[in-house]
Formats: sequence, C-alpha cells, structure tokens
Amino acid sequence: MKRLQLTHIFDVLEFITVSNHEDGDPDQRRKSISINIIAAIAILVLFPLGISAYSSGKTIVGLMDHTFYAALTILLFYYRWTGNYRRVTNIGVFLATILFGYLFISKGVNGTGHLWCYTLPLFSFFVLGPQKGLWASLGLLTMILLYLFLQDYLPFN
Repeated sequence: MKRLQLTHIFDVLEFITVSNHEDGDPDQRRKSISINIIAAIAILVLFPLGISAYSSGKTIVGLMDHTFYAALTILLFYYRWTGNYRRVTNIGVFLATILFGYLFISKGVNGTGHLWCYTLPLFSFFVLGPQKGLWASLGLLTMILLYLFLQDYLPFN
C-alpha cells in the first residue's frame, strides 16, 4: 500500500485555493481562497453535526444540517465551474441565514441553536461586504424577531 505523499496534500490545497477563473487578479485570488476555505470548513463541520443531531433525536435539525452540507458542496463545485463569486456568496449566505434562523427556532441540539446566530454577521460582512452583510444580518434578525413576537400563535411551538 502506498504512503500518502506530500504532493497529494499540496494537490488538495491547490484545488481548494485556486479557481479556474482568476485571470491573475490578486483580489479575485483572495476572494477565491476565502470562499473555498469557508465552504470547506463549513462542509467539514456540518457533516458530523448532522450525525450528532440524528443521534440526539433531532431528525429535522440533522436533515437541515445535511441539506445545507449538500447545498454547500454543490455551490463549491458550481463556483469551480463558473467562477461566479457574487452568485455563490449570495446563495451561500442566504442558505446560512435560513439554517441559522431554523436553528434558533428549533433551539438546535442541546439548546445551542441561538449561538449559531452570532456567526452570520462575521462571515456575511467578510464575504459580502459591509452593506450586503448588514442586510443579511438584518434578515436574520427580522426572522428571529418575528418568531419571538409570534411564538405564542404558531402551531409548532
């Protein structure tokens, strides 16, 4: 059996950090590296979190985690294919907003759903910029406030 060679690790790192659509622009390269690393970390974290949710009896939370995991994987390959940074980041942040809103409403696993809401402003401001990041954060805040005001009237509470 062959040992894992250092060149294979560099091949994986090159796949993660290099886009086919950069054209030598340093800003585009920075954006490509950031979106690939953020998506790769999210993919690596969401899979075990979904399994943990399934084992805790929170089937819908696990399903949401794995759905977001699959969507991020598809988005990552779409980005590699098209290089459309703006579309990928807008869709990714929108999906994250929906996931974090659901985690807040469902309370997540062991009541930790609200803690995920703190991460959305961090990466939405970084990935989308200050104005669009603010709108994404306000969208999550609006979803949470609507739930808090209407929770006594909702059938699933």
